[in-house]
Amino acid sequence: MVKLWVGEQDPKLYRVHKSILCQTIPYFNSMFKSGFKEASENTATFPEDPPESFEILLEWVYSGKLRPSVQVNTSATNQSIEWDCVTMYTLADKLCLSSLKDEILDSIRASHRKYNLLFTISETADNYDQMSEKSTLRAYALDTLLYTFSTQRNVSGWPTSELKDALVGNADLCTDFLTKLRDNLFFNRRVRDPRDGKNCDYHSHGKDAECYRAHLMRRKK
Repeated sequence: MVKLWVGEQDPKLYRVHKSILCQTIPYFNSMFKSGFKEASENTATFPEDPPESFEILLEWVYSGKLRPSVQVNTSATNQSIEWDCVTMYTLADKLCLSSLKDEILDSIRASHRKYNLLFTISETADNYDQMSEKSTLRAYALDTLLYTFSTQRNVSGWPTSELKDALVGNADLCTDFLTKLRDNLFFNRRVRDPRDGKNCDYHSHGKDAECYRAHLMRRKK
């Protein structure tokens, strides 16, 4: 067993089977099977990561399944996020888990399709603040913004005033949005719903690389 201390204030302890953890996540294999201090003590600390994300990660390690990202309630917003997709995606990116990043995007898109949801303005802005330039989650958030802007005049959760504030307050988001909007207008492209499309849309694997779904199908067989 190895000990993982997660969180900055009052960190939470997770005891995890070393063999399972190292077999599933190469990041930990390098950490616990090397000359590092973590390997000799079988202990690692992650003060910058929230325990909630690690719980989802470890659940995925043991079960091979990612829990749904969204559930619907009866409140006025009609939306309840089970876990912070941006933080979870950031953790998967940190651990170099391309397949988990793709699974997170698929979970978000599936929940958005099922419950007819989209990212809010604040969630879109947060994605741009926290994600790298090549992040597929960032691309999905940008396409969400473009789709909503192009298809609906003023919906609940997307008032024009908040959209203006988001673009003014985030230079990268404003530049990318205007660039994509201008390209679509110039080439007369139809703005598609980012929740639909090909299965591997917004995946981080290469064009000829195997998708994680193929691995899951082999496991089921």
